[in-house]
Amino acid sequence: MARRFAFLISLLLLCSILPAHADLSNLGVTPLQSDVAGRPLGMGGAFAGLTDDGHAALYNPGGLAWVKGISVTRRDGDNLTAVQAYPLGNNSAFGLALISSKFSHIPVTSGEADFSNTTAYLSYGTKLNFLPQWESNTILQRLGVGLNVKSIVN
Repeated sequence: MARRFAFLISLLLLCSILPAHADLSNLGVTPLQSDVAGRPLGMGGAFAGLTDDGHAALYNPGGLAWVKGISVTRRDGDNLTAVQAYPLGNNSAFGLALISSKFSHIPVTSGEADFSNTTAYLSYGTKLNFLPQWESNTILQRLGVGLNVKSIVN
């Protein structure tokens, strides 16, 4: 019974968030999109395959198992990104990122509007050789898998 209730609450929350995101996308505002940091932007989509710094938490959480440390990016006074990768041992890592964004001059029926938000990312990445029977497999030592959860804070 508790699992059904949790599923129902999750479904209701998802259904209430999706229309708001669609309305913002029609105006050109994408609050859950993470186009940040000079190196990933300069590499285009290729950074998702490289992921050898903390921005893996944003672009490819499967790469977190190979990185650690803090990365802070400031595009201008209103757009700031902070990312931290925490190694957990067992060939895995946890990532936390906060992106503060401001969108200006959004066309609305009464003129123009500004929109600002903070998005939080929780990420987990691990190498595929985390099981003892797979530990010696050289191919699995180079492959990772990850999970990323995004949430608009405000």
